[in-house]
Amino acid sequence: SRHYIEHDEGVDVSPMAADIARQTALGRSLLYLAEDGALAGILAIEDPLRPEAAAVVKTLRGMGFKRVRMLTGDDERTARAVAARAGITEFRAQVLPTDKAAVVRELTDSGCKVLMVGDGINDAPALSASHVGVVMSDGTDLAREVANVLLTRADLGGLIEARRLADGTLRRI
Repeated sequence: SRHYIEHDEGVDVSPMAADIARQTALGRSLLYLAEDGALAGILAIEDPLRPEAAAVVKTLRGMGFKRVRMLTGDDERTARAVAARAGITEFRAQVLPTDKAAVVRELTDSGCKVLMVGDGINDAPALSASHVGVVMSDGTDLAREVANVLLTRADLGGLIEARRLADGTLRRI
């Protein structure tokens, strides 16, 4: 991470500042490489936004979800670019796995009902801390183990289906 390479290792990343800015503005995550205390390069990784993400966020809001917040370990510029493409206005960047769980606890302590969607090992603590933890079938074993709801397809649209099924079940009961 940039924090690690700059603050912990004392590596100057300024020689690649223009490249870093360009790649993060495109929503890419960066890995920093150093050799003998000097920046050797960066790797830009694109974790593509799920094609259905923006439509699902819009639908969730229409269904009464008051807040949709993104928590990510990515830096501020990358998070901002990804959030904008997904139609998300609230996000926190450079969030460590334990901090994700702390944010969920803050929200629950303030009276919010929290539905957490995650897919990785790093999301497991937050999935556990939420009222409802949701993971898709392609999530890691640990995330699937701790989640309350497992969507059977790797598609965020399953959130909409699950909510509609739950609402229909409650009406029937």
